[in-house]
Amino acid sequence: MVNIMKKELVFSGLLILAVCMFFGCGQQSKELEANSNELQVESEEQKIEAKEQPEIQPKKETNQSKSKLYEKKIENEVTKIVATMEKYCRGLDKPKVDRLAVDLIIDPELNKLLKIGTASTPILIEVVKDKKRYWYLRVVLSKFVLAEGGLNDKRIVEPLIDIVKDTNEHKIVRAEASRTLAKNNLICSDLLCQILITETDERIRTDIIRSLCEVGDERAIKPLLEILNNKDEDGLTRKLAAWSLGDIGFRTGDKSMVEPLIEVLKTTKDGDVYVGVVNVLGWLKDKRAIEPLIEEVKKGNMVAVEALGDLGKDMKDDRIIETLIEGVLWLTSEDKKKQNSLMPREGAEALGKIGDTRAIEPLIEAFKHAEDFGDRRSIALFGLSKFRDERVIKTLEDALVDPKNERIKGDLALVLGNIGDKKTVDLLIEVLEEAIKNKDKKVTYGSSFALCKIGDRRAIPYIEKALKKGKWIDYQKEWVVEELKKLRGKDY
Repeated sequence: MVNIMKKELVFSGLLILAVCMFFGCGQQSKELEANSNELQVESEEQKIEAKEQPEIQPKKETNQSKSKLYEKKIENEVTKIVATMEKYCRGLDKPKVDRLAVDLIIDPELNKLLKIGTASTPILIEVVKDKKRYWYLRVVLSKFVLAEGGLNDKRIVEPLIDIVKDTNEHKIVRAEASRTLAKNNLICSDLLCQILITETDERIRTDIIRSLCEVGDERAIKPLLEILNNKDEDGLTRKLAAWSLGDIGFRTGDKSMVEPLIEVLKTTKDGDVYVGVVNVLGWLKDKRAIEPLIEEVKKGNMVAVEALGDLGKDMKDDRIIETLIEGVLWLTSEDKKKQNSLMPREGAEALGKIGDTRAIEPLIEAFKHAEDFGDRRSIALFGLSKFRDERVIKTLEDALVDPKNERIKGDLALVLGNIGDKKTVDLLIEVLEEAIKNKDKKVTYGSSFALCKIGDRRAIPYIEKALKKGKWIDYQKEWVVEELKKLRGKDY
């Protein structure tokens, strides 16, 4: 019984303990749950607050900032290069320093700018525009930016046009700007003509005329003719205007300036103007110029002979050939003044250029008749050298073995070499052997060089012998050695 009561008491105690634990744990669980809910609410509030506040992220470089850094780097590098170039350019202020020397020094700096490319253009344009910078630096950079071999960047065109218009600009910078634009066909002739009318500085006017020539626009013909006809203009400026007219006419086919040029030819007393006009009439290849030029030739004006020869190359006109032949035959005249003039020399050269075989017999006659006139034979000889004709070769071969012609023997050999007929090789070898024996420098050179030019390999041992045993003028020997290399096909 006692045992049963003990067991009941133990059971009752355990039951009370279990009940207490149940209620205690529930309370604790509720507290834990409350605490958890509080934390959850707190966490949600923090999330809301975090959303309301701006997000703080680590700093990153933007493309814009990178671009600015790159531009700054380029600016510093270009500025440094330009400063170096300007220092070198200022060397022109020193005696005995020329542009070529400066160009050689600054060339590596230009190569650096070329590697940077057109990113440097804006900085370089500002330098070109800046009148405080050294003038030659501005000239070099303006050409470099625009040139095909440079940056080839057209952004500099407008600044250069502004420089050309600015009468307060440095003369050379302004002149070079106009020519740079003209060479690249980036300035209109109307603007250049407008500047030319108002410009008073001779240097600028000259370069504007050159620029008009470069542009090659027919609209420039009228202002250039006005300059040519203005007797108050400097003679050289008028001559340059004539040349520019010729260049425009030659390139465009516009021959409207021919008649005005002929009128100037008839009236001008200025030597520079005369030369310019005659030159142009020869270039333009217009039949209207033939008679006026013939009249000038008959007056003994040598420049007209050359112009007539230029016309004759492209225009088969008997009047030209007859006039030039008449000039060559002055060699046979009893008139000493005619004999000693330059007419025969110029006429022979002109006939050689034209290549009309009608000139051969008169040239041979002049050559033979002038045998007592020393150097005058060389004049006719020059004309004959342009013809590969049996009559010419026979005349020259006969002259080569004639003792009277010792003075021109070397020249005769050279002319035969230029004609290049292999039938003359044996005779030239004989002449060379004799020249070695007689220690004749001029004939040794003439016959050796002629044999090399004809290109017959049979002559090689004789030329080698001449180089070893003959008498020579040093530079002539060097020429023959070079020609012999070509003949042998390997180094001598």
